[in-house]
Amino acid sequence: MLLFLELHFFPARHLIKPWDVTVVSTTAESYVAAATRRRGEAANMAATRKCQKYSELSTAYQFLPIAVETLGPMNDSAYEFSAFSVAK
Repeated sequence: MLLFLELHFFPARHLIKPWDVTVVSTTAESYVAAATRRRGEAANMAATRKCQKYSELSTAYQFLPIAVETLGPMNDSAYEFSAFSVAK
């Protein structure tokens, strides 16, 4: 499911960021190797796949992938999104 978030960073500019959330299991066979390389690597892999999935979106949007591992770590844009949400 693709969700949209309206961000009002600049009064004269309306930035809309569509976002998609995915949760990955680091114990799944497809993510075990990535999870052993670096903390959050499985989440980064899932976020990259989401970016590829939505690569055809209009340039009017800035896609924000949010990927969380079942054992805790998130991808970078998920941390940015959570920091923004808490600040509001």
